[in-house]
Amino acid sequence: MCPFCPGAGEDTPAETWRLADGEGRSQVAGLPVLSAATRRELDIACPHHTMRRRRLAEDVLTVELNAGSRIVFADEQVVAFSPFASAADFEV
Repeated sequence: MCPFCPGAGEDTPAETWRLADGEGRSQVAGLPVLSAATRRELDIACPHHTMRRRRLAEDVLTVELNAGSRIVFADEQVVAFSPFASAADFEV
């Protein structure tokens, strides 16, 4: 069973999210639609890549690692850092 699905006695009645055999199912749909926020990110990242031949995320990560002031966690495989201007409290 999916740990994110409501269980018995929770807000969503079980008959709306479980099949008759008792097995939980989920479905993901991909649509060719971008949110306004994603469109803005692409509008910035694409010209950066065209001009520098590097991904914007790579450049941001390099700057953050060199500065080191906002690094929360880093190892060989992952880096977590606090953004310069976070959208929410405790955003990482």
